[in-house]
Amino acid sequence: MKITLDELISDVKKRESTMEEPQEVTDMIQATAKVAYDAIVSEKPITILTDYDADGICSAYIFKRAAEAINPDKNVKVICNDRRGAYGVPKFVQPENDVQYVIFDTGCAELKYINETFGTDTIICDHHLITDDETKERFCFEDRLLDLHALHDDDSKNAQYCATGLAYRLYQEMKMMSERENPSITISEKIDNTLTIMACIGTISDVVNLMDANSLNREIVKKGIDKIDNATKENTDFTIGYMLAQCGIGDNTATAKDIGFSVGAFLNSASRMSETTKTNGAQVMFNMLTNGEDSSKTYVLFDRLKEWNAQRKSYINAMQDERFYNAIVEQRGSENKIFVYMLPENTPTAFAGLIAGKLSEATDKAVICLTYHSDTQCYSGSGRNVEGADSLNSFISNILHSPYAKKYIEMNFGGHHDAIGISNLNDADKFNMLVKKYQGEFKCTKSENLVLDIPLSDLGSHETLKKVRELEPIGNGLKLPPAIVNVPSDKIVSKQIGKNEHWKSFSIIDDSGNKVFTVKDWNYDDRNKAMKESDGNVEMLVSLEINNFNGSHLEGTTAYKSDFFPSVKEQSVNKSVAVPQEKI
Repeated sequence: MKITLDELISDVKKRESTMEEPQEVTDMIQATAKVAYDAIVSEKPITILTDYDADGICSAYIFKRAAEAINPDKNVKVICNDRRGAYGVPKFVQPENDVQYVIFDTGCAELKYINETFGTDTIICDHHLITDDETKERFCFEDRLLDLHALHDDDSKNAQYCATGLAYRLYQEMKMMSERENPSITISEKIDNTLTIMACIGTISDVVNLMDANSLNREIVKKGIDKIDNATKENTDFTIGYMLAQCGIGDNTATAKDIGFSVGAFLNSASRMSETTKTNGAQVMFNMLTNGEDSSKTYVLFDRLKEWNAQRKSYINAMQDERFYNAIVEQRGSENKIFVYMLPENTPTAFAGLIAGKLSEATDKAVICLTYHSDTQCYSGSGRNVEGADSLNSFISNILHSPYAKKYIEMNFGGHHDAIGISNLNDADKFNMLVKKYQGEFKCTKSENLVLDIPLSDLGSHETLKKVRELEPIGNGLKLPPAIVNVPSDKIVSKQIGKNEHWKSFSIIDDSGNKVFTVKDWNYDDRNKAMKESDGNVEMLVSLEINNFNGSHLEGTTAYKSDFFPSVKEQSVNKSVAVPQEKI
């Protein structure tokens, strides 16, 4: 089905105008905010336990800075989980007496352990799915517990905040409480701007639905991007501004994709390298962010983190080898709805999620990546879902309750609808067999493919760029529907990118030889062409993106199956089209 950019803009703006946090959600957030505020103004020191990814780091950062702003004398310590250990609440933490514990981005699956270890007054702010009714009920009625997925069994009715979004909403509510109860303490514009920026970064990095009608996700991202674009040393924390600049933000108007793929990736890189660097990378990252501009240690740590990020990129590139490519080709042609991909032995678990994400995007199937660890003699890994599919978390939970799994499979896992983490799996072959056996129960309802109706002559125009900017953060989340264009083959100039023959760039040129649009294409060869050629024309699927470097033009990629939209030419433009929801 075709849609014009004008129709898409109209639809997105219409949906954006109806986005509103339901009162029941606001009530839950305000109740937890009151508990948190009371803890902040009390004499007890606070220890925050958080996850090791960007969402965990950003949520803990927001709460720590908010607590210190509301109560300048408050002693707040943050402990990030170590990715080399177990998922969930950090098990290496020894509880202390007379300490208020606050947990972010984990905890809903470990309530019994938390209560027994850290106390029944522990505040938990999580956004993962709750799998049992008793825990769900407790999260609905205990003010210290906040997980909005507890509200409705139909998760589409629940606000889709990540932990960072929850931390930011708690901050907003606590700020109003502080202004009412202690007007002598004012939270500065500098702190407010910085926390808004961190809320934006964490929300983008956790890839939550920015078109969710029951949350303020889109508003948080838009506000954060505005603060980034107008950041100065006077109105934004120096260390956060320094990080943004070092990640390439600031040359021009920031985009959500830039923030996710540059800043979010940088925040995640430290923990992903923990096995390689033999240190708790997330803790190093958090310490760098909070050391302050006057500390030389901040810059020493940042240089180390930049080096780790470069090593991460190199590691990921090395894993995208011929076997990786062959798996993409094989799975694209298979009837599988979900598949297991084995990584080389002793691959750091942290990279399983990255490779799973790339495989899922390339094959349009749910993927579980596993690796064997010779030291522990067991497997670990990560899974990534696709749009329109059943909950990946629920599917894995269901197959593990089968009689065969109970007899032969030992495994720890956790996650949510779109992503899971796996540890201590004893038998990958038997697990793979179960996935294949039960994949018929893994439902995947694909909505009708939507494509943008854009004439070739408009692809490189400033007017099109302006319209795409109106949709920032781009379209339904972080991407637009692809556009399909027909280009005379003599107007396409291609060249190989780097050493890999499967990566090429295509430049569409006008009659004067000027580049109109540049497309980066991967896996382009006779086995899998993302382009069709007939009658001297090439039918090309183009994904519009704002250029990452200076925001001055559009670029795109054609990493789509050639049968993505086989009958698009035969369909008429629907002038009253409704854009499907990003998540079903």
